[in-house]
Amino acid sequence: MLEGPNAIRVQGATNLPSGANIELYVAEFYGDNGVKGYSDSTCVTVDKSGLFKKDIHPETGASFHLGLFAVATLSFDSPCKQKPSVQKIIGETGQYLGNDNYDNSFKRT
Repeated sequence: MLEGPNAIRVQGATNLPSGANIELYVAEFYGDNGVKGYSDSTCVTVDKSGLFKKDIHPETGASFHLGLFAVATLSFDSPCKQKPSVQKIIGETGQYLGNDNYDNSFKRT
């Protein structure tokens, strides 16, 4: 949601485990196949309800305008490294994502 030329509020819901870090930045399409960034990357942590929210500010000298979009990615290296508790569920590189076999995170009784 565009809050003005100096802030965009990005909010969303995910099925990633609570504590997962999501990398966010704001961009626009540029040329035929490019993307031009308007902010630095920042991290937001998924809460216990699976929600995340963060206000993002433009790079120095830039301002936000209509037509921009937020990019949200699951990152496994700096700046948004995943905590060991999250890696236990999704894997060190995300290898358990989309896997219906939850043996990696839950013990069967």
